Amino acid sequence: MMKIERYGVYWADLDGPSALNVANVHPVVVVGHPSFFKPAESVIVCPLTLTRQPDWESRIPFICAGIETEIATDQISTIEQSCLKDRIDKLSPAETDALRALLNQMLLVE
Repeated sequence: MMKIERYGVYWADLDGPSALNVANVHPVVVVGHPSFFKPAESVIVCPLTLTRQPDWESRIPFICAGIETEIATDQISTIEQSCLKDRIDKLSPAETDALRALLNQMLLVE
């Protein structure tokens, strides 16, 4: 199994690890903490989207492999680790800080 990095951007087969449909392969950012990767065999991700929504506070602009995208924190989900394919990019420290701050704001439980 490949080493999964937090805040790495990977291709993910959202139809599942055994699916043959390449139409549902999308880039995702791994946001889950590494301590949960092995025992759970799943990982928490936010998808990237080409559909820009500049007025949405839940989106973070991100240039992935030279393409303008947005990190869709409003679509956070859990997928099987085996759905992750090649790593294609990684967030910078500033992008990581922005994503963490937004997720903390969105998911703050009081």
